[in-house]
Amino acid sequence: MANPIWPPPTVRPWAAVFAVEPDRAQVIWRDRPGRELRILGGDTDMIVPTDHGAGAIDVVGLVPGADTVIEVHTASGRIDLALTTLTPPPGEEVMRVATMNDMHIGCNGFGVLRTMRHSDPDPHTVPERATMAALAESAAWGGAHLLIKGDAVHQSHQHTWDALARLLEADGRPVDLIPGNHEVSPSSTVDVPDLVAGHPLHREPHRRDLPGLSIVLLDTTIAGRGRGRLDHAHEEAISLAADAPGPVMLATHHHLQTTERARHIPVGVARSQADRFLDDLHDVRPGSFLTHGHTHRCRTRTYRSLRLTEISSTVDHPGVWAGYAIHEGGIRQVVRRITDPAALTWSDYARWAVGGYWGRYASGRLEDRCLVHSFDPAAV
Repeated sequence: MANPIWPPPTVRPWAAVFAVEPDRAQVIWRDRPGRELRILGGDTDMIVPTDHGAGAIDVVGLVPGADTVIEVHTASGRIDLALTTLTPPPGEEVMRVATMNDMHIGCNGFGVLRTMRHSDPDPHTVPERATMAALAESAAWGGAHLLIKGDAVHQSHQHTWDALARLLEADGRPVDLIPGNHEVSPSSTVDVPDLVAGHPLHREPHRRDLPGLSIVLLDTTIAGRGRGRLDHAHEEAISLAADAPGPVMLATHHHLQTTERARHIPVGVARSQADRFLDDLHDVRPGSFLTHGHTHRCRTRTYRSLRLTEISSTVDHPGVWAGYAIHEGGIRQVVRRITDPAALTWSDYARWAVGGYWGRYASGRLEDRCLVHSFDPAAV
């Protein structure tokens, strides 16, 4: 258990839909240990124990693009969860890609003052356990290629890279990595490696061509600084996107700000750089999809024909990984909470950071996490 004081004995039954796909939904709950919940919806009718205080389950057999209600029966009564399943993008599904970011391997605390500690005797730290669980669950979902969007380690030390390498070696999938601001922090003791377990960590703009999608990976870090940049690689990244054989996803660690000066922390890429880049990307590859980390929250917005998303941290609340189902005519994003109790117990406790505000801020809305984007700019 990640923290022995959680859950408190006064917690009340609670449930919500965290992720939705065309044929299923991920339901998360919280209740006192020693109870049971009954969850009904679609083809699912299941009794689940509340031994760990928090948990998650997939409700399967739902109808794509339809309104439905999932029933959660608790000791205190029934909770009805209304949702609308996603309609798949146009065309056949071609492949699936999984992404993770902000795993912070080597960090042992959370919160404004790092007072929320990973205090338990498990030989694997909480960030390692969360990463292991996210790797296993994203592979089971069908993510054939893995993309890690920065802050995989909390600081660049040999032992943190070694820990990440062991996890990636055990996973065995092809992986592309880019650094985040934590990997280039002044507290680091080794340079960012070129390879992690034989997988490339890209410092220069790079394009990975996959079936149905080309991913342009862009290092937005500035050594010793938390904020990001685009100008240094603007032209090369745009050229890679323009020459791609098909639809484009662009991946960075830093988010692209809508203002010149940051309105919240952490600081991303200033609007003057971001908007110029987005305008050029729209001109050469309208309908492209962009995904970022860094903010530890889930959010989405559009810019002309482009869709931009931010994905929460893998280790802290809500503790997620993101999956992308690539279709001939579009892309479907699903952000799922890690369900392994070894990680979920901690991530649920971590929602109390910043006086409990973090639990409301970091997850975003369901439509920020799970969405469909068409590659056809006329349909955007």
